[in-house]
Amino acid sequence: MPQSITQAEQLGELRKSFLPRRVPGLVLAGAAVFCVLMGLLEFILALNQYNAPAREVLSDSFRQDRIMISVILGAVFIVIALALLALYISHKKQRVDLHANGVIVTTWRGSTALTWDEIMEVRKQPIYGRSRTAVNWNYTLVEFDGRKT
Repeated sequence: MPQSITQAEQLGELRKSFLPRRVPGLVLAGAAVFCVLMGLLEFILALNQYNAPAREVLSDSFRQDRIMISVILGAVFIVIALALLALYISHKKQRVDLHANGVIVTTWRGSTALTWDEIMEVRKQPIYGRSRTAVNWNYTLVEFDGRKT
């Protein structure tokens, strides 16, 4: 953390910070919670079927199949919940700070500080939704050595 403070001090006064939108993060978090609950429900259903007595009318293989299906579905829901949680954390870690002498781009991998002298080109690409109007923009900073941020 002390390194980012020195980067911010070198880049001068903070002009503006851009944080990720709140709604996509809430959707990811809500979907992760839903998947965890569904996974737990499937595990509980499997446990109830396991503890139920064998039936005389149907063979016991149907009960075993129901247990296996519930366990597999529970595991799939938990894996999906973990993936959604990782996406949520990645989403929340993104940030762009504009300073007087440069910019700091922060992602889940770390932060990159660039002065305005190091930036050769700024590319702006629209991101379209269901219409022909742009709903968001993707900015790419190209340095003189060819690296893209």
